[in-house]
Amino acid sequence: MAALDREVSAADGVDSSKEKGSLVEFHKRLGHLSYEAVERLAQDPSSGIEITDHRRENGLTCAQGKQSKNTQSKRDTGEHSPIDRVGGVICYDLMGPMTPRDRHGNRYMVNFVDHKSNYCRVF
Repeated sequence: MAALDREVSAADGVDSSKEKGSLVEFHKRLGHLSYEAVERLAQDPSSGIEITDHRRENGLTCAQGKQSKNTQSKRDTGEHSPIDRVGGVICYDLMGPMTPRDRHGNRYMVNFVDHKSNYCRVF
């Protein structure tokens, strides 16, 4: 095992400069990371960033930008399906390929459920 007998300096080719910028700038550049997380990151010497201005902007617009609205399905959701009788609504799930195989060597499974009776059958 070898040991270094001298210190490494910036003149030896190691870039010790830090990227400087405001807290808001790093917040935006890092994918709108929270201000607290950006400040914690800047405290780490290996991060390579230095915050020059710690002022914060109102985070309301940032929070609104992160929100997403689920789109309504154009397909029938089953809300108006005839669940009043057995066999009116039957759903299925197909699963596979699965490993390991079952005792019969099958890798796929299908599950049928009747919504009125809650009868379930697996193949």
